[in-house]
Amino acid sequence: MGTGLRCSLQRRPLPEAGWDLIDSTVALTTFAESGTTTGAWRTAVWRDDSGTPIAQLTLSTENADAIITAWSPESSVDTVDLGGATAVVAETAGRVAIAWTVADGIEALFGFHGDRATAERIVRGLRAVDETEWMASTTEPDPTDDGCQGMFC
Repeated sequence: MGTGLRCSLQRRPLPEAGWDLIDSTVALTTFAESGTTTGAWRTAVWRDDSGTPIAQLTLSTENADAIITAWSPESSVDTVDLGGATAVVAETAGRVAIAWTVADGIEALFGFHGDRATAERIVRGLRAVDETEWMASTTEPDPTDDGCQGMFC
C-alpha cells in the first residue's frame, strides 16, 4: 500500500554531516540531528542493587523536556514552583520526570522511579557543585554499555 508520499534522502556534501530530504510532496521539519545539535550535558544516574536505574539527573544547554521523556497518553502533567522556577512534572505508572530551568541557558531534567512527593523532595534538596565535586561523586560509565545508561532512552 502506498501513501502517495514521494521523497528521498540526499547526502550532504562533506564535511557537512547528515542528509537532506528532497522531492517531498509534504512539508516536513527537521527538529534535531545528532550531527548538528549544539548542546552539552552532564548526567548522573543512580542505580539499585541489581543495576537498574532508579533516578537520573541531566543538566543540559539544550531543552530538558519532561513531556517528551516521560509522557504518554496516560500521564498526568502538572507544574510546580522550584524556588521561583516553574517546573513541568510528568507522571506515568510510577515514573516521575521533572524539568526546569536552572539558570539562563541551563536546563535540568530529573527522573525517578517512585512517587512524586519523593521526587520533588529530592529535587528541592539538590545544590550546585563545582567540577571537582561533581567528578569526585560520579564514576565513569561502563564502556560496554550501548550508550543509553539512564532512564530517558
